Amino acid sequence: MGAAWAMSKHYFPLVTVPYDRLNKTPLMGMQMRKLISIDDLSVIYDELHRCGVLVEYQTADFHKQAKDYVKQAKKIVEGGYQIEKDEEGYYETEISCVRKVAQKQFRCYGIKGHIADPPDGENAKSDWLFYRIDQFPPLEAGDRVRFKTSKSKINAFPDLGRARNIYPDDLMKLD
Repeated sequence: MGAAWAMSKHYFPLVTVPYDRLNKTPLMGMQMRKLISIDDLSVIYDELHRCGVLVEYQTADFHKQAKDYVKQAKKIVEGGYQIEKDEEGYYETEISCVRKVAQKQFRCYGIKGHIADPPDGENAKSDWLFYRIDQFPPLEAGDRVRFKTSKSKINAFPDLGRARNIYPDDLMKLD
């Protein structure tokens, strides 16, 4: 892509990882725009029009659509989305945090998103993988995981509110 930029071609790289993961990559020094900012989206919209990528140019319609888009994009960034099962019954998501628990024989990890059709059938503010220390490997924030479950339970915690403990039947860390 460097040669294309040098030849004054118009390319718009899309980055789908957090900006800090770009350390030591050629993209680190580039100017970036946030897809959860109406102002940044407006700049991108104008750039696409100036480059001839957009032939139709309806600013009012764009702003109406942009508000809905940003609202949905923020849910995804904040982890407030639903994780669907795949055809084999597995969920795939990212570990958002590690929670220390009083019982040293257990591990507890916050996940991004909420599992669809949870076994307990209830709504929760957050979803957590909870298992015995010898059952599955240790994880850390940022790890991608794939898991299957047939049991979950809602608990109320002073700091978390209604949180779902998910008891995995199978769990694997993805590369």
